[in-house]
Amino acid sequence: MIPVASRLWTPAERLPLDRVHPAARLGGGVLAVATSLLAPPLALMPLAALVAWFLLRAGLRAGGLLRWLRPWWPVAMLVLVIHTLTTTDAAPLFHPSAVGLLRGLLALARLALMLGAMALITRVLPLPDLVAALGWWLRPLRCFGADTRHLGLTLAVALGTAPRAQAEARRILACVRLRRGDGRRRRGLQLRQRLQVIPPLMEGIIRQGESLPLAVAGRLPAQPERPARLPWPQGVVLVAWAALLVVGA
Repeated sequence: MIPVASRLWTPAERLPLDRVHPAARLGGGVLAVATSLLAPPLALMPLAALVAWFLLRAGLRAGGLLRWLRPWWPVAMLVLVIHTLTTTDAAPLFHPSAVGLLRGLLALARLALMLGAMALITRVLPLPDLVAALGWWLRPLRCFGADTRHLGLTLAVALGTAPRAQAEARRILACVRLRRGDGRRRRGLQLRQRLQVIPPLMEGIIRQGESLPLAVAGRLPAQPERPARLPWPQGVVLVAWAALLVVGA
């Protein structure tokens, strides 16, 4: 089965940050995730505005985002309830408090900002740029025997296998439902049916893994490509950002 294309993004001729070095894009994304988790609350506001602006420029669809977030609303409500009832420095245990509610909202805001930064990384780093970025950051490990020749192939196989495996699991689960009943979805986890999907799914993945070395034999580059040099202004920005994060945290 061919995985369905994501409905979160609209096609864009030019992505934001396309003139920035891939390594700087990846490093900035990692720093954005770390900032969303460690920075003080006031520092989250400019970062959230910047991430939202880049997401809109990258073609994020608001309707698709709301549909994607809909299954997570019960989890968000559970986080709020737990923080509201278990903040013991503002009220006794299991007594609701406004401080606990605010802390729950802050935790959800940090999580949303972290997910937005990760989504932006995946959007502005296509596979060739991601390979170049990881190759640049893994340069110090070459003296320890790290081989980056297979990096692009490994990422291509990993990123291609996950959605295919998910689509195949849905197909097998639908076949199990058709054989066990009328094919209609029933409420609940249906754990037994989901466990029955694992053996045939793993068998298919193992067969694909056995045939993969023959398919890629002789197609690997003899020498890894040299990554492009990182412009020094972009390196200065990353170093300054990391230093501010360490000082602020």
